[in-house]
Amino acid sequence: MEKVQLQIADLGVEQELEWDIFDSEGRLLIKKGMMLHSAKQIEKIINMPAFRYDDSPSTIEEPTNDILDVLSPFDRITEVNFNVESFLTQIISVKDDQKINLADDLMNLCDEIIALCEYDLDALLGAIHLNEQYRYTVSHPLHTSVFCYMVAQKLEMDIDKTVCLVGAALTANVGMMELQESLNLQTEPLTGEQREAIFDHPKQSALMLKRVGVRNKLWLEIVLQHHEQISGKGYPRRLQAEQFIREARILALADRYHAMVSPRAYRDCLLPTQALKRLFKDCGKEIDETLGLMFIKEIGIYPPGSFVRLKNGETAIVTRRGKDNMKPTVKSVLNSNGAILYEARTRDCNEKRFEITGLCPPLKDQQYDLMRLWDYVV
Repeated sequence: MEKVQLQIADLGVEQELEWDIFDSEGRLLIKKGMMLHSAKQIEKIINMPAFRYDDSPSTIEEPTNDILDVLSPFDRITEVNFNVESFLTQIISVKDDQKINLADDLMNLCDEIIALCEYDLDALLGAIHLNEQYRYTVSHPLHTSVFCYMVAQKLEMDIDKTVCLVGAALTANVGMMELQESLNLQTEPLTGEQREAIFDHPKQSALMLKRVGVRNKLWLEIVLQHHEQISGKGYPRRLQAEQFIREARILALADRYHAMVSPRAYRDCLLPTQALKRLFKDCGKEIDETLGLMFIKEIGIYPPGSFVRLKNGETAIVTRRGKDNMKPTVKSVLNSNGAILYEARTRDCNEKRFEITGLCPPLKDQQYDLMRLWDYVV
């Protein structure tokens, strides 16, 4: 079994790996079939150095943690945000008489987001609650798509429907994207014209998607229905109960939750627990009760990215959901005196001194290294 050191020419961006990749001690780094997403990742692997075997060992263990940062979801999320913004801008710019087909590209983007969710959903949920560097009109559809995936996974939804749901989440508001930009900075009440545009945007979004080649009926119907309510008081068609398809109900509650935990010029964001309480209050009225309760249970009382106070007085960030909603994995970032800890410390909430006593507001003007918080460090 010959050991061969990898060279740059052996690896390509967005190409499935032809072999299992190992470090110099024979530990598995990356499994065959996975993809590298940037030249930076390739450079890291080459510099390790890394190797392949003509015939891989018969027993393959899980990848070693030494390579986790190479395949970190945070290494890719900025580029995904850029791609989302690029596609939404293209959709808006296409004229009625133009023949541009973006359907396949949009499907590929959905596949990429699903792959990120499958790789580390807790890390993505954490990034959503902690990261505010992207424009709302871009972060909202992307983050909503992650919440939709979370529910679809819990429901064991088939992949075709999941892709449609994620795609609908990404594109549902494209019909009012330009208006949304100004509304995020507006402190005055809505004008009549703005209200009409908001009411009409599901139809406009669907028309714009058809214009760029999206023909999937489920995708388009989710977009059309994402502001309907089971009470029949939604828009644009005032659908009630079972007329309102399940996939659109999922997007409706994901859309509502993310809007509440996102800041605006005219208001601060709600803490995750406050937003979840509002969702609970709306269950059976404006949102589907079964799906709403499932969403609340799945994301947890203390979602990843939440700031919590521990019994010993420390302030910590939730990094992983736990089997017990009251006992997630957390990392302390402030000591009991309120001083910043140089290195975030993992705390076991099963220990009495590290029990969570409640949520606390995010720390303002404080940046956190997501790679370190979620242990993606070489």
